[in-house]
Formats: sequence, C-alpha cells, structure tokens
Amino acid sequence: MTTAVMAAIGQQTTLDRSMAVVANNAANGNTTAFQQSILNVQMMQASLSDGSQIYYPEIQGTWRDLTQGGLRDTGDPLHFALMGRGYFAVQTPEGVGYTRRGTFRRNEEGVLVTEHGLPVLSDAGEIAIPATAKNISVTRDGLIDVDGEVVGKLLIAQFKDEQLLAAKGNGVFTTDAEVLETVNVSVVQGSLEMANVDMIRTIVQLAEVTSGYKRNQQIIDAEHESEKKTLEKLGNA
Repeated sequence: MTTAVMAAIGQQTTLDRSMAVVANNAANGNTTAFQQSILNVQMMQASLSDGSQIYYPEIQGTWRDLTQGGLRDTGDPLHFALMGRGYFAVQTPEGVGYTRRGTFRRNEEGVLVTEHGLPVLSDAGEIAIPATAKNISVTRDGLIDVDGEVVGKLLIAQFKDEQLLAAKGNGVFTTDAEVLETVNVSVVQGSLEMANVDMIRTIVQLAEVTSGYKRNQQIIDAEHESEKKTLEKLGNA
C-alpha cells in the first residue's frame, strides 16, 4: 500500500466527521440562536513499516462558536433575544437548563414557556402571564411588567466557560458549573437571535469537504483494485 493511500485512509475519518458537522451547521442556518460547531483539527505524523512518514488530519474535538448572532424583529412581546454572553434559565425534567432561544409563549395554564413547553424561570420560579394581559413589557435587565404590575424577572445565567455546557436538544444546555452574576448582558423584547452561521461560506465548505472525501475514496478504491489484480496474477502464475 502506497504512502499516498495510507494518507488518504487517514483523512477519511476526519473528512467524514467534517461533513457531518458542516452539514449540521447548514441545516440549522435558520434555527433561532443556533451556534455553529467548529472542528479542532491537528496534523498528525505516522511512520510506515518501510520507514516513510505520512501526515494526516485528526479531529481533536469540536467547540461552539459563541459569536453573537444577528437579531430579527418579530414584534411578538413574548419573543426575547439576549445581547451578550448569557442564557435564559428554564425548567427541564432533569433540572434547570439554559438556552439562548427566546421563542417563548404563554401555555394553557398561563405560564411562560419555551416553544417546546419548558417553563421559563424568574428569580422566584415560574412566570405567570394573566390571560387578560394587554400590555407586556420587559426591561433590558429582564424585569417583566404586565399591565403595570411586575410579575417577575427573567433569570439569566452566565458561565466562566460556556464550552462546558452539555447540549440536550432544542437549544437547551445543562451544566454543573457555577452560575455567575451576569455582566454586559441585556434582554431585547420582540426580537429573536438568528443563527451565527454564514450560509454561503458553509455551503462552500460542505462542497469542498465532500469533494475531498470523494477524491480520497477514489484513491483508496483504485489501490484496492490494483491489489486485487496483483493477487489474481499471482494466483494464475
């Protein structure tokens, strides 16, 4: 097996994982507050039995791009975006979760919940929105006023290392890390944070990775075919 083929085989796992990550970024380009994943790839060196060296990329892990997404105005008084490094606190079946996806609504019980029904938390627990509410306003620091009466303050969390938050689906994260006092975080009512995915760049990346994967596979297939023919010739000798 040639050095080129060994290098191609080493690249396939990385390219396969890269395709999955980039494709997921592209698929979530319109998902509220989605943060794209970035691959941490390093070049590795290996020695072959003939003494030659090959270099191949290896994935060391992935991390979330924490860049602030743009804001989209919806006009819905129960839609919120966060400016700065913060998360809304929500109640999940397993405990408190955290999300930047502020697509909230009032459920049948009058509780403010996420689009998937998780209660949004204030500093005093769940937040009740009366069915008769006519004017709902929220200050930049999360204080909720309904028809002139304060009904709660959005509980906003901040963490020292956001990469340690574990994704649980639907934009919700969990962590055992200490919740810090929020600094430089503000609530924007009537808006939602857009995904921080550059769709044009992502589509180009997906095309490049897919092309690279196909080229490597052709090299591997050609080598296998060559080995097969060599064995056939030896068998007929």
